[in-house]
Amino acid sequence: MKFIHTGDLHIGKIVNGFSMLEEQKRALDAIFTLAEETCADAVLIAGDIYDRAIPPKEGVSLFDGFLGRCTEAGIPVLGIAGNHDSPERISFAEVPLKRQGIYLEGVLKGSPTAVCFSDEWGTVTVHLLPFAGPAGMKAVFGDGESDAEGFSEGVQNAVKRMQVSDGERHILVTHHFVGDGEWQPEVCDSESRTAVGGADLVDASLFDAFDYTALGHLHRAQKVGERPIYYSGSPVKYSFSEANQRKSVYLVELREKGNLTMERRFLTPIHDMRIIRGPMMELMKPEVYTLPHEVRLPAGHELRDAPGYTLPHREDYICAVLTDEEELLDPAESLRAVYPNLMQLVLEKNLTGEGEGTFSGRTRERKSPEELFAEFFREVTGREADEARLCAMREAIEWAEKEGL
Repeated sequence: MKFIHTGDLHIGKIVNGFSMLEEQKRALDAIFTLAEETCADAVLIAGDIYDRAIPPKEGVSLFDGFLGRCTEAGIPVLGIAGNHDSPERISFAEVPLKRQGIYLEGVLKGSPTAVCFSDEWGTVTVHLLPFAGPAGMKAVFGDGESDAEGFSEGVQNAVKRMQVSDGERHILVTHHFVGDGEWQPEVCDSESRTAVGGADLVDASLFDAFDYTALGHLHRAQKVGERPIYYSGSPVKYSFSEANQRKSVYLVELREKGNLTMERRFLTPIHDMRIIRGPMMELMKPEVYTLPHEVRLPAGHELRDAPGYTLPHREDYICAVLTDEEELLDPAESLRAVYPNLMQLVLEKNLTGEGEGTFSGRTRERKSPEELFAEFFREVTGREADEARLCAMREAIEWAEKEGL
């Protein structure tokens, strides 16, 4: 069986005021083309199909078009809900969609859905385990046997209900924060943890019985432990902590039991995401923004681009870290004359603390939206946000939470 593993599409996501729909369309087009060209037996989507519980209509239309193309080409799509998705909306029209080869598992069931494929070596069973917290799993498995107090215990109870036989091949698709012993995976700023204090950590050993575990939730492609347990990562960059990543999907082929091969297939964005650093006037010089990556600027400053970059790409999504010590008059507007898709502006003189010499190297501790707003305001203006602004931000956050945004 040959399949494509992707996840964390976050369709409809807005990053710093910029819609990512065109980038997401480019990624989905590339995934469909890869599935066709490689004669893939299925596309597996490991959660966070949408960025929020109530996705924008343009995002729904985009995913609908992708599913329609896959259906016409006879390519099954197996997806699950992530923590950003609405389980009920993902499960909408579940029965008729299954007849078309579309398996979208949103709501956790007492007997997790299993989809069987056949090849020359026998049967391959793909198990779909959508995201649910401990309370959600307790509600489903509340038969007196389940006493889940954390994510790991809840997943363990779910796996127990899957019929995973030793001699056959089994694939699991799920969406959780998975670690192996003391090792934990690398995270990005664009991810949201579902619990504090490590309570959302799921033990990788729970997946030992599976021939391949397709994970979603983390945006960096990576392997967990020694077993074939992989995060595909997101197909699009959603934060500047991902600027130096190359986005991809996994193309996996599972032959007879124990014989698995896989390769990363890289995706090319319309606009990449880059961090540039230096004095403002230097960054605006043609001899600077048209030079190849890893260029040394005067006075020891450096312009750093994503690996393998070929400039000029002035329309990329840019985070500009300005090293000027003097006050600047409307630097964002000036920079946008050269970099029209400037997303973030950071005044390096306002950064404090060890390891905060660049935006991407700043601490990744989880902060409240109010704290992030205050920090952003301070970096851009050089002043502290007053109580009126903080009050307006709190009201906006409360409204957004009530609306499910």
